[in-house]
Amino acid sequence: DDDDDDDAANAAGDQQQQQPPTDASNKATAEASRLRLLTATLAEEVDASSALVDRLRAQNARLLTSAAGQAEVVAALRTSERDRKRHAQLLEERVGQFDFVTDELKKLVADKETRSKALEARLQKAEAETRDAHVTVRGLAGERDGLESERDAARHDAAVAKTALETAAGDFAATLRDAETRIADREHVNEKRVEKLRKDLARAHKENAALAAAASSSSAQNVPSPAGGGGGDQVQAAMGLVRDLRAKLRCHVCADRQKTTVLTRCFHVFCRECIDATIANRSRKCPACSKPFGASDVHDLFLVS
Repeated sequence: DDDDDDDAANAAGDQQQQQPPTDASNKATAEASRLRLLTATLAEEVDASSALVDRLRAQNARLLTSAAGQAEVVAALRTSERDRKRHAQLLEERVGQFDFVTDELKKLVADKETRSKALEARLQKAEAETRDAHVTVRGLAGERDGLESERDAARHDAAVAKTALETAAGDFAATLRDAETRIADREHVNEKRVEKLRKDLARAHKENAALAAAASSSSAQNVPSPAGGGGGDQVQAAMGLVRDLRAKLRCHVCADRQKTTVLTRCFHVFCRECIDATIANRSRKCPACSKPFGASDVHDLFLVS
């Protein structure tokens, strides 16, 4: 029976040794099962050896009481000694296997502890990275809130600016309409004044022509008046009036050409050539009063005979 138990334990140990572990955990579990099996086998062998020793002791007691059984006692003792040695050898082998299994388990435990430390270090690193990520996320959230605040403020400023622009545009449109109205009124007034100047100038031309004709007629006849020289005074007065009218019709800038252009800014009249020269010199100030004028203020003066 003991040999059968030893063979079963050896077979179980050999079977466990023949099955390679798939990984460290399976290997540790297999080695632990093998250790438990070896321990149970050793316990059974120890119990069997104790029972055998008890039987041998009882047998020896019986044999010792009988002188005739001394030879059997010696033989039994020899057999018992051989069995004891064999069991002791088996126990030593089992102890060696137990030590081997224990060393393997220690190696597995050390490897597991190393892996656990590595995993713990990786876990701590991941936790640190997670905390950093949380800090980064909070910072980005703060920046997003700041950008949203700036966006809302910009929208508010844009709305205020739009309202102000619309108000300014309305005011500008009203001002423009008012300016256009004033310009139209001023142009109307200027047209009336220009028309009046044209009429006055035409009347002056007519008077000048009439006086010139009268002066020519009086000079050609050269007849003294009955009043004793009164007609000569009238002729002289008419000639003076003609000279004055001619001076008024002549451009006082060049003193050569007739006045044909009016500046509606101040309503002074000059010849076209002098006004063009003033514009070409970039002066654009009235030669009479130095009041600034623009191209839109220059108009031709037409005399109707």
